Amino acid sequence: MSYPLTAAAENRAQVRLTSFVEVTCPLFRREELERFLAVFDGTLSGWGLDLWFGHVLGADIPGRFGVIDAVTVCNPHDRQKPGGYREISQLRPDAERVQEYLRAEQAHGIRQRPARVFGSLPLPCGLHAPKADAPPPRAALRRHAADARLFAAFERSPADPSAAA
Repeated sequence: MSYPLTAAAENRAQVRLTSFVEVTCPLFRREELERFLAVFDGTLSGWGLDLWFGHVLGADIPGRFGVIDAVTVCNPHDRQKPGGYREISQLRPDAERVQEYLRAEQAHGIRQRPARVFGSLPLPCGLHAPKADAPPPRAALRRHAADARLFAAFERSPADPSAAA
């Protein structure tokens, strides 16, 4: 994760009510996603997208966004990935994506807000936090290995498929 607020908290049996959810793996109620997609013009690819949906969906309102600490996501830092770069950087350079966000910010009145935690709630009945010393499930380990092979293959492939012919 790129933001300290979205890293799993020590108390994994909670949902933290926040003013920010990172774009890596948000979950939306259908009507909220539709509300955002009604204004999203497709100009952003990654950088700033989380700020835009936060702006549209009311990130300032306590209880609108949350981080479920029992659910963790493996998103290695760039230096840990094959080639040492983010896959999305192959789509468009980071500096270009930042400029896209700054144009969208001005065009749509997006305000950057400080990321904060408003409070927390216990996990709903029936959900359980993993034990602190529990190893990742085998399926997750297999998936991570498969992703690493896929990224390595992507790195070896030419940027333009017609260049290989």
